[in-house]
Amino acid sequence: MPDIEPGDVVVQVIQKKHAIFMRKGADLMMKKQITLAEALTGFKFTMRHLDGRYVKIESAGGQVIKPDSLMTASGLGMPFYKKSYQSGNLFITFSVKFPDSLNDSQISNLGSALKSLGKSKSEEGEA
Repeated sequence: MPDIEPGDVVVQVIQKKHAIFMRKGADLMMKKQITLAEALTGFKFTMRHLDGRYVKIESAGGQVIKPDSLMTASGLGMPFYKKSYQSGNLFITFSVKFPDSLNDSQISNLGSALKSLGKSKSEEGEA
């Protein structure tokens, strides 16, 4: 307004907590629980990103996910300031849900499968 001393405009941005994501700069972090079977044989899941699009996340073939493993999904974080064409990363920390109990058949099958993992290449040729 004329004849009034100019002042500063102060804007305060308050960041709300999100149910899934936690922000660290341009990077996003999330936790995901998977089953023991998924940890050993692979997983696939679809998640809804902050911008509304659906993103498919899957493990690499043959990869075993250990409890508290960290996976990086490049470019799925927040856009960089003044570089909106570039984004940070999404870091996913996995927790593995173990079964409470196993029946006799499951124990036998699992024991057979795991014993073959411990064999060396020369032992496999002899069998």
